[in-house]
Amino acid sequence: MNDSSLAAQTIDISRSGSRRSRKGYIFLSCRFADSEFVGSLIRLLKHEKFEVMTGGSASTFISQAILDRIKACDMFLCLMTRDELKVDSTYTTSPWLLQETGAAVALGKPLVLMVQDGVSGIGGLQADWQRIHFTDKTFLRAALDALQQLEFQSKRRRSHFAELATGSSKHGKAR
Repeated sequence: MNDSSLAAQTIDISRSGSRRSRKGYIFLSCRFADSEFVGSLIRLLKHEKFEVMTGGSASTFISQAILDRIKACDMFLCLMTRDELKVDSTYTTSPWLLQETGAAVALGKPLVLMVQDGVSGIGGLQADWQRIHFTDKTFLRAALDALQQLEFQSKRRRSHFAELATGSSKHGKAR
């Protein structure tokens, strides 16, 4: 699977019109070199009625397109996979993934982080966020755990919007 076929599996929010997805929009931060992981994760999310955006294919500067897509999403999922081997026998991940995650933190997006075993140095504000670690053999279980977290965030978001629509809250009626 190549970059263009992965991009075809994602949505373009500028053409999608309304937010009709029952569960919400997810920005999937990933290295397209990991097409097996990425393609499987996109198919799982779509099967579960999530809309998926990535940083692929843009008609503007890619950094601006990514920031716009992160702003437009409801939730953020980062698939931090191995990039380069370090001298301590651990791996870096893509600097793009770290920057995209930082943008999601700054924008207040609910995060789900999937981190491949061996990846280190993800530091910063997102380093203390709950992480789902995986290996090649445990990827499916990790993807299902991530899905469960996204489902929880989606229900929370829908509940919040329902409260806003009815004018009620945990503390009683709105004034």
